[in-house]
Formats: sequence, C-alpha cells, structure tokens
Amino acid sequence: MHPLVGADLSELVRNSGTGGYSDDALYFMTDDEVSEGLTDVNPRGHPYSPIAEPSHVETVITRLPDENGEPQIWKYSRYYSNPKFWGGASNPDQSISPQPEGGPAEFELYNLGDDPLETTNLAWRCGQNAATDRVIKTLQAMLVQQRRKKRLRPTGQVED
Repeated sequence: MHPLVGADLSELVRNSGTGGYSDDALYFMTDDEVSEGLTDVNPRGHPYSPIAEPSHVETVITRLPDENGEPQIWKYSRYYSNPKFWGGASNPDQSISPQPEGGPAEFELYNLGDDPLETTNLAWRCGQNAATDRVIKTLQAMLVQQRRKKRLRPTGQVED
C-alpha cells in the first residue's frame, strides 16, 4: 500500500479560504491522452485532430527567491512523448533525447508573479540568460525530486 500523497487542506477549509498555505512544491502530471476520446468530434459536433506528441505533461510550481531574495512563484512544465503509448517502455525521463515517435520534450517556464496569464514562455532563454538558467536548473531538479516523491506506481513496478 502506498502512503497518501498531496496536501492536507483542512485548515484552508476550516478558515474559509485563508491560512493553510504551504511552501511545498506543487507537482502535476498526466499520461492521459487528453485530446483523444471515443470520437474525434467536439461537443458541438465539429471534428478535430488529436494533439500531436509530445502530449504528456508534468509540471512543478514553487516559490524561488529572486536576485534580491524576494520570493517569486515559478511554473515549469515538460511535455514529453511517452513510449508506453506506442509500444516502448514507460520512462518519464526518456524524453531528454529525440524519440522515433513524438520527438524531443518541449518546455515552458513562467514567473507567475510577473506573468500570471502565462503569455511569455521564458524557456527559450535557456543558455542565453544566467538568471533564467539558474531557475531552470533548480526547477528541473525539483521536478525529478517531486516525481520520485509524489508520482504513484503500481505495487511491484520498479522506479525509473
């Protein structure tokens, strides 16, 4: 039996939405084929094409101090192709290099304090801006750490 994951939000509920905030990183992932259904028709009856790979996602949202030590909320997402869905082995770390189907991973990085609507993806600055490189490196490590801590696996399945 796996230990429970997630956060205790009871204090937040008891206090009508105030208090109960934690500095723990928020981790989200899905391997669902979210754009595929029983039919490729939207609720209005119009056909659509499923999202092309890489379409699996994992995200970490956390606070990091800026150059002045002020906390900033950052969001880092990785979209990847999971070979489990095209006959390969399941491995969330596999997308570092291009794959036969789906291609390499794609990344998004946002400072949610400066850009709450996520209009400017800062990941393109990788290798061009030392401050952004530090944030990306920190968030990449945090993503791996949160995946190991929070992503559930069926009993008996070995960890990647």
